[in-house]
Amino acid sequence: MLRVIRRTLAQASLLILIITVLHEQGPQCYIANDSIHKVSLPDGSVIYLNKNSHLFYKPAEWHKRRNVRLEGEAFFIVEKGPVFQVKTALADVKVLGTSFNVYVSDTTYSLHCYTGKVSVHSNTNHFHQLIFPGEAAILMNNEWNHTPVSIQNHPEWLKLPLKFSQESLNNVFTTIEKRFKVSIKLPDYSDKYFTGTISSNNLDSVMQVVCSPMNLTY
Repeated sequence: MLRVIRRTLAQASLLILIITVLHEQGPQCYIANDSIHKVSLPDGSVIYLNKNSHLFYKPAEWHKRRNVRLEGEAFFIVEKGPVFQVKTALADVKVLGTSFNVYVSDTTYSLHCYTGKVSVHSNTNHFHQLIFPGEAAILMNNEWNHTPVSIQNHPEWLKLPLKFSQESLNNVFTTIEKRFKVSIKLPDYSDKYFTGTISSNNLDSVMQVVCSPMNLTY
């Protein structure tokens, strides 16, 4: 009887271990329903996921392949490193280190390059184009176009409020730096977390929203 119990416990422990390993190796899914969602990737790259969009990637394979799958719209700020690939139903994007915006629906696709350069490959025909800052690749009515566009530092939709839920304070300040093109010197706040909404385009107001609840000075 004792041997049976030990065998059962051992099998249960093995099952728990297998489930844990599979969970850790499985894909991560991020869903932005009614607000913009910020995703921080293992290499320091950042993705801002627009409302009603989905993002998938596999953390366990990230050191081998920097691949994500997108449904909807997202703005990418990619750190330099191995090839970074964004897969969608209509086209795939490959970059090394750059910032760009991708929008995909059932029949429409658009890629806007902000910094660096981006390579886009259609999954539906032979369209293949290298896109530079101030350029876009657009699929509409089953026709691809490579066209110059007017861009700012980031897409208009990214100016909407950013909502954070138990986000590392270090990551929050990194977001502020990239949004306002500033450099913030600060100690390590990896043990502090911020929950709140950033909706102002004024840097001083944003710093007050983040710092005041934690009695931080700036």
